[in-house]
Amino acid sequence: MKRKINKNNKKYENRPWLYWFDFAKDCCTNPKSIHFRTSGALGIKNKFKNANEVGELYFKDRAYKIKEPYLGRYDMKKDYSFENCRFLEFDKEVQYQYRQLIDKEPPEARKLKLMVTIEQI
Repeated sequence: MKRKINKNNKKYENRPWLYWFDFAKDCCTNPKSIHFRTSGALGIKNKFKNANEVGELYFKDRAYKIKEPYLGRYDMKKDYSFENCRFLEFDKEVQYQYRQLIDKEPPEARKLKLMVTIEQI
């Protein structure tokens, strides 16, 4: 069974950035986490010294104003750190990660996907 951090835990009620600190730590160290295969399994580490660094990031990016904030990394190949992370709306994060994955594909694979999509129409 996969372990999931409960966002509604009272521990996170007045300090929501603690959730994201635990999230980053869980992604990098817990093989049962659903995010481990895209972080910890690839050697990504949690370089946040403590939860206060995530709190600084939380207020710098005004995550308290975001409807559904998400802690994302600018470069998916680098560790979770103050310099490489930011808070943004969950939808934008998913789109950004998808674009990064598409850019890694060789042009032939992208062309093939486009041809299959056009044929399906």
